[in-house]
Amino acid sequence: MFPIPKSEVFPFYKKKIESYRKFSSSEEKSKYINLLDKELFVINSMNLSQKAKDIYDLKYRFPDSNISKRCFDFKMLEVLAKDYVMMKVNMDSEDKTPEV
Repeated sequence: MFPIPKSEVFPFYKKKIESYRKFSSSEEKSKYINLLDKELFVINSMNLSQKAKDIYDLKYRFPDSNISKRCFDFKMLEVLAKDYVMMKVNMDSEDKTPEV
């Protein structure tokens, strides 16, 4: 679990799956799509938002717990994600600057 700026989230389309990765056969492609469907079913059946919040809170309330020690520093990742967004905005604005 790590923060992703909303501007970097893109929809996934199964019909365009070959633009995301290559397959050696139609059977491999079909099996991969089935695996994604199964994973999505499991993910949707969980309350991930609450579980993510619980882990986040645990990390900072009990930093010496075994789980906390294995977790990323979420607050630092949030700072880095914000820095990334600002850097991208700055780069985009430089690209749009008219030449003199």
